[in-house]
Order: sequence, then structure tokens, then C-alpha cells
Amino acid sequence: MTGVAFWRTYCQSKFVGHSRRLLDVMEKRLLPVFDNIAEAAEDIQRQAYERGGDMPWSEDCGPASLAEEAFSAGQDHYNGMNDGRQALLNSFAVVLYHAWEQQVLLWHRREVLGIKEQHDQSLYGLPISLIDWTLLELTSSHCRAERS
Repeated sequence: MTGVAFWRTYCQSKFVGHSRRLLDVMEKRLLPVFDNIAEAAEDIQRQAYERGGDMPWSEDCGPASLAEEAFSAGQDHYNGMNDGRQALLNSFAVVLYHAWEQQVLLWHRREVLGIKEQHDQSLYGLPISLIDWTLLELTSSHCRAERS
């Protein structure tokens, strides 16, 4: 067992730093791609309208239907890009969960398993029903009590 001081330092130096880097990548590199989706949709709408303006008019196809089709093209682009943005955000939740899960696994290996068990890969895939949650709760309570 390594103790509370080790985990406090480890979490602050490794886990928090890793999480901040992940957040920086999301906020500064990935999400800015979607900053101008409304303007891009308006451009697509305008281009679709201009392309349609060169076509001959008929009773079934006039300026109103052209405007409607152009609007639909812009709206489709916006909705697709917005859906992509939401998918990226959803996947980021999975990335953060995975990072947290890796920290829990490290804690479990060092604090719960015996020295001979720490590197036994057959123990890494235990079904969740076999985990002794009472032991984890007691250990967690003990860690909180030590900090107080």
C-alpha cells in the first residue's frame, strides 16, 4: 500500500495534468472546427440559390421552391455539422471515463491486490459482480478519514 500522500500527489501531478491536456485538445483544437457552422450553412444556402437561379422557371419550379430548396441545403449542412459536434462531445465523455477507469485500475492494483497479484493479468478482467464493493467503500472511507 502506498498511502494517501502518494495518491494525492499522483492525482495532482499525473491524472489532473492528463485530464487538462485532454480538455485543452477538445476546447482549443477540436471544437473550434465547429465555430462557423452557421456561416458555412448560409454560404451553402446562398450557393444553392445562385445555382438554381440559372435554371429556367416553370409552374412547378419558381423562386419560392428554389428558396425552399436552398434553405433546405443550408439546414442539412448545419444539422449534419451540429450532429458531428455532438458526436465528438459524446465520444469525449467516453475518453474521460476511460482515463478515470485507468486510474482506478492502477489504484486497485496497488492498494487492493497483493504484491504477487498486481501483475496477474487474469485478474484484470474480473466481472464486476465479483468485485468486493464493501472493501472499496471501506478503503475509500478510510482515505477520507486520513485526510481529515
